[in-house]
Amino acid sequence: VWHFTTTPGHRIRLTFINFELEPHQECTYDHIEVFDGRNINSHSLGRYCGSKLPHPITSSGNQMYMVFYSDASVQRKGFHASHKTVCGGVLVATETHQRLFSHARHGDNNYNNKMECEWVIMASHGNHVKFNFDTFEIEDESDCGYDNVEVFDGKLDTDPGLGRFCGSKIPAEIVSSGQSLLVRFKSDDTINWKGFSATYEQVSLQSQGSGVIKPLPMT
Repeated sequence: VWHFTTTPGHRIRLTFINFELEPHQECTYDHIEVFDGRNINSHSLGRYCGSKLPHPITSSGNQMYMVFYSDASVQRKGFHASHKTVCGGVLVATETHQRLFSHARHGDNNYNNKMECEWVIMASHGNHVKFNFDTFEIEDESDCGYDNVEVFDGKLDTDPGLGRFCGSKIPAEIVSSGQSLLVRFKSDDTINWKGFSATYEQVSLQSQGSGVIKPLPMT
């Protein structure tokens, strides 16, 4: 059994390098099964056997669970696989604060060169996404043309833009007008800063404004 975890807001990608298990049409005997979450109760991403190399498998969240089963007869060479963290994906907002980080080793290392990450944050129907940066250190430039974070009021980058941000000033709170926000983080091939951390949650229209970047409170 293998349980893979990574930083919130990032995903696991599993790549098989060699694969040779006992073949069976339904993979009833020796097989591996990969689950999209923390245990076997999570959604199955596939059951694999035989000698055909599986395609790379990517989790939807920051956890993946893999189980290898073998019976009492017919042994083969087994498998060799590697895993890595990939950024981006679809995040589900709830009434509880959840965290998002610019890169998997946030707090230990600066972000990498040539990153391009997109997170779509979804609230349930009729609700909205509230998004706040907690820390923010992205390479500074007057037009944010080098490294930047962009936020769009919807699921696509053709939806209205709510801002392009860089530098070390924490951007103001953002609330979507609909049920989704797109957050995109890009870095160029030079100069890496610490990155960002953020929180997001689902809110109702009655409790928040919509489609606005709210001003920071006076201190």
